[in-house]
Formats: sequence, C-alpha cells, structure tokens
Amino acid sequence: MFSRPVGEHHDISPNIHNLTQCQFCHSSQGEGVTLRRCSGCKIYMYCSVPCQMNAWKATHKKECTHIDLPSLAPQGSGQMVVAAMRAFAAKHATTITNVALEALDVDDDPERGFQEALVIRLKLNPEPTLVEKMFQVTDARVCSAGELDIRSQEVFDHLRVCVEDRRSSGGPFTGAKATHGVGVILYNTDFRLIDIFPVIFSAGDIHLPSLHGRGDVLGDWERALFRRLNGGILE
Repeated sequence: MFSRPVGEHHDISPNIHNLTQCQFCHSSQGEGVTLRRCSGCKIYMYCSVPCQMNAWKATHKKECTHIDLPSLAPQGSGQMVVAAMRAFAAKHATTITNVALEALDVDDDPERGFQEALVIRLKLNPEPTLVEKMFQVTDARVCSAGELDIRSQEVFDHLRVCVEDRRSSGGPFTGAKATHGVGVILYNTDFRLIDIFPVIFSAGDIHLPSLHGRGDVLGDWERALFRRLNGGILE
C-alpha cells in the first residue's frame, strides 16, 4: 500500500513554511512569528522558548524519543511535509478522532485499534491559504495489519506506547481511563511520506458525537471525513 519515504524534496510549496504552526499555542509562521524545530524529534516546531518548555512539561518530554518510527522517519525537507501534516491533523483533530472511532466500530470491539488502522491519503493543495485547507483527502479506508506494507507491527507497538504514556500524563482520558487506541495513518501521496496520528480513548467512556448532520448520510463516516477536511470545516 505504501512506498518507502523518499529523501530530499525541493519542490514543496513555499506556503507550507508560512502555514506550519507552533505545536503549543498554534501560532502560524508569519510576520513576527518564527518557528524553530525541536532538536530532539526534529518534527515539532515552536514559536518561543516558553512554548517549547510548556509543551515539554505537558506532553512532549514523553513523546520526543518515540514520536517517529525509525523506518518511517522523514529526511531533509520531508520533515516540513510531516510537520505540515501534523498541523493540518491538529486543526481537524476532533473530526479525525470521531471518524476513526466510528470507522473501526470500537463500540463493538475496543481492541480493534490494535489490529487495524485507519489510513487517510492526503494530497497537498497547490496554493493553501489556511492550515485547515493545506491538504485534500483523496482516499480513506480501514486496513488490517496484513494490508499494510510498512512495518505494521511497529505501528501498533507505537500506538501501545502512546496509550501507556497517556495513562501517566495530563489531559483527557488519562490514568486508568486511557486503555485503548486507534492508529490513524496519514499518507501524503505527493512525497510518499507517512505520519501516525494516535487516537486514545476509554472503552467504558466512548462517546461518538454525531457525524451525520448537515448533509452527511447516516453512518457514512467517509463522507463526513471528506466533507469536513476537504472543506476546511473545523469542529
């Protein structure tokens, strides 16, 4: 399903540089805002030392050492594409989370996230003007471990680590509640780059807000995903 990540990329839209955000306060790169990359993971970017310190204390200290899978780590300017995907996913986090839980039907089987993953294919918009419109979804499907020709076990192991870390960190679904997860694989088809968006939830506290209003067909999570992400609609 996937090709291996490629190395240097030189034809990345310059707008990506202007749209990438601070991973703590979400300030966008632009006049008066300069983003600097974490020297550890080389992916997350921050607009100031205080933002980086606050993010480190909150969650990044636990994330930094395992935030990228060795077999998928981007090189060169590919890091900017992955950072752009993360900024885009952060904007649409609520939709992606709800779609992932519904697509894998975790109400029926909370353990399914450790056997299957939601794969979302993304294509760069040529001239994006907002972070939430930086990519277009071209395909989305649930895939089993056997359908993924990346190191699928590595992906699911990574998800388990994220669940364990969430149990001991602050934020929603922490402690004993953070018992399950779903791996969302973001795959950029322009540069054949992959990022993992972990969705953490509690088996006893699953709540799926309706994805079906405002024109969506009942039960059609794929339609909801396309309409909201491609339309830049934030929840």
